[in-house]
Amino acid sequence: MINPTGMTVTDWTDSMVYSLEKYGSTSRLDDPDEWGDWALSILSFPYISNQNPPAPAGYSNWLDWAYAFTRAVNLGG
Repeated sequence: MINPTGMTVTDWTDSMVYSLEKYGSTSRLDDPDEWGDWALSILSFPYISNQNPPAPAGYSNWLDWAYAFTRAVNLGG
């Protein structure tokens, strides 16, 4: 799992795509304001959704959500 500390949302999501690609296909985040839609796309992956990850709607910014996501989800499977 990639720690988002010190990263921009686009840097983090670009990096996460490589970690997530074995669970499903997602696109690059081109508009930082659309981070919630990107998050929802990865939450739809069965392996990820089975771990009860946090929904982005509960967060006012991507960084808080990313921290919660990295604590809730194990990508080792």
